[in-house]
Amino acid sequence: MLADLAHYPPREPAVGRNGSSRRGVYYAALLLSVGQAAKAETILSNLTGAADVSPRLNWLSTALRQLIAAVRRDPNPRKSR
Repeated sequence: MLADLAHYPPREPAVGRNGSSRRGVYYAALLLSVGQAAKAETILSNLTGAADVSPRLNWLSTALRQLIAAVRRDPNPRKSR
């Protein structure tokens, strides 16, 4: 995972246009896998307003948010909507 993170394109936007929300979800999961939950949350929060977020990507980003909340023992973010 650390090798994948090291090779992730640093200048490429994690979230935005042209299908990059898929990359954003992947990058957030990658960050989360190496313990960088705060950075992952930032990327996931940016997905909320992105135009190219499909229902599947929305489901995946919600699942990652729920995982972060469970580890921190925070309230379930899905129930707070």
